[in-house]
Amino acid sequence: MNTIVLDKTEQGGYIPVSVMSKLASDRKLFIYGELDINKAADICATLMFLSSQQATNDTITLFVSINMAHIKAVLMVIDCIENISSKIKVVCIGALDGFGTLLLAAADKSKMTINSRLSFSPLKLMPNLHQTNTAESLMKRAFEYDKRVYSILSKKMGLSLKDTKKVFEKPVFWSSKDALKHKLIDGIVSPKEEVIG
Repeated sequence: MNTIVLDKTEQGGYIPVSVMSKLASDRKLFIYGELDINKAADICATLMFLSSQQATNDTITLFVSINMAHIKAVLMVIDCIENISSKIKVVCIGALDGFGTLLLAAADKSKMTINSRLSFSPLKLMPNLHQTNTAESLMKRAFEYDKRVYSILSKKMGLSLKDTKKVFEKPVFWSSKDALKHKLIDGIVSPKEEVIG
């Protein structure tokens, strides 16, 4: 659903615009539901565009509530975040599952609303593959993903790769307080705090 609102023009009139477009013009983007390659491409294009614009507030805020995220899509967005000049703030609202959790770790600043939750399961490498060229290629790729994922998490949490893997050796289900305790986020949005700010 793309809600339409009336936006006031410089001439004093009003024009219909989508809420998402209006928020994007204010450097606020939403990522919700499933994060796949197509959605990641749209997000990256928007981030690049906004970063290229002159703005008093250079920070771009991503509000995330993701129930499924493809690892390639998440890493695509993270690569974009790491290669634009604008600062990125990520705010988790509701719930964040799986690889979407990495967006909190990759941001310059990250927060969760006080009642939001996240879940993350350790990477499952592919054991017992036959030693064919295809299997070797898949295994190599799996190890590359493993290294990249834990590198992103360890950098944010201030831990070694070994200690980071210990934290996530079993599936975690964290509240915002748990995430703050483990230094995955920088703060918690309280009920009286302006989330959009």
